[in-house]
Amino acid sequence: MPTASRLLIRGCVAGILAKVPQGLVLYFCSEYGLFSSMGVELNVPLTTLYSSKHVLLGGLFGALFAVPLLKNRPHWMRGTLVGLSHAAATSFFFNPFVDGVGFLGLKLGALMPVVVLAANLIWGMLAGAGVDLWGLRERDGAAR
Repeated sequence: MPTASRLLIRGCVAGILAKVPQGLVLYFCSEYGLFSSMGVELNVPLTTLYSSKHVLLGGLFGALFAVPLLKNRPHWMRGTLVGLSHAAATSFFFNPFVDGVGFLGLKLGALMPVVVLAANLIWGMLAGAGVDLWGLRERDGAAR
């Protein structure tokens, strides 16, 4: 049975690593005009400052995978719940107060809440799978 600190580290690292494919998906959707075709004026650069901010958030929200309430749930369920919490924080705190694009990011377009929800569900599923894979590797290593 992993300790609380191991669960916390596992969640933070999985959250950080899951931000990489999520960021690439957002970058390519932005670069190839998917967001603008949806009426969302979201430009996702691949700059260090933008990426590091989001990777840090991935680690912080990944820590939620250590919450005991979520421990015995499948990764898709934990990923969905943690991804929804990340989407809520983005929509109601980071978008209006940090990025200045209004509640739900509506200054960027009417479908921005859908983009935020989809992006954070992708992140949550990937991070949840990462947490589970890491746990399986630890159990395999301990069984030897």
